[in-house]
Amino acid sequence: MFDFSESLLLVEDSQNGGGADDVVSILQRFRSLNSQLGATSGSFTELSTRARSKLIDAFEQHFAVQVVQTPEQMRELMRMRYAVYCEEFKYECAEEFPHQLEVDEFDAQAIHCLILHRSTKRSAGCVRIVASQGQSVLPVERYCSSALFSSHRAAIPKNREVVNEVSRLAVAPEFRRFSPGTKASKRFSKAERACLPLIACACYVAALVLSRMCGRNQSYAVMEPFLPRLLRRSGVHFERAGEDLEYHGIRAPYTADGDAVLNAISPDLRQWCNRMYKDFCCTLNTDAVEAVQGFCENQFSLLTDARKQTMLDVG
Repeated sequence: MFDFSESLLLVEDSQNGGGADDVVSILQRFRSLNSQLGATSGSFTELSTRARSKLIDAFEQHFAVQVVQTPEQMRELMRMRYAVYCEEFKYECAEEFPHQLEVDEFDAQAIHCLILHRSTKRSAGCVRIVASQGQSVLPVERYCSSALFSSHRAAIPKNREVVNEVSRLAVAPEFRRFSPGTKASKRFSKAERACLPLIACACYVAALVLSRMCGRNQSYAVMEPFLPRLLRRSGVHFERAGEDLEYHGIRAPYTADGDAVLNAISPDLRQWCNRMYKDFCCTLNTDAVEAVQGFCENQFSLLTDARKQTMLDVG
């Protein structure tokens, strides 16, 4: 669970030159901080505006949100997805990706985003927005059509030019949160550890910003039911668009309206979105994105015919 109160504690402790990660000391200060904030949980939205701004500033200091624009970046992203989807969670069969690059047929019709850890230049997280037009469909239509509410099942084909799907979100194992005092927790500074809960949130924020840049204001996503609740605690609201179904565990389709999200989020989150938007506008190169999509198409062609047919036959 995202615990942003503790994250703020770590940011302030690092800025003040705090001492070792003593568990008792951390718990005492954590309780004190919760009392000062008037918060009973670690919800991002329950923090003060100043506290949220400090966390976002710390995140931007230690992590960069980038649109993938080179085959090398895309290869790194696919390698991270392989580690998460194939090796760790075993959602996909590792043997079917002999180059250890997880890829599917939707990568070639998507814009991909990476969260980069600045100090190590390692990929911390990723996400993509998949667009459909003409005869192409969204992943939610192929894999979860039966679970979609009838209104959404009928609306998507009629509005292909303005809808997309947020999918293939992954956070690299080494950037997941760790318990204080463990060996793994020593990999990052206190300020960096404070930012780790924001990686997944940053992926969704970046995806929504990119969606609106592309003129696709309605975004779909297939998520475990707990994730929209956590995102809501971060100020990002997705609404149900379908029933639960079994798809690598219990999942359900959700949707978010870009305008509604921006109207509902706090001013500090909106400023974060605006900074992402300006950065993407300055750096996004359409030709580079199309070259990456071509690279994805080539990588998909390297899969075995049986694997490709399995993907195309589902749904």
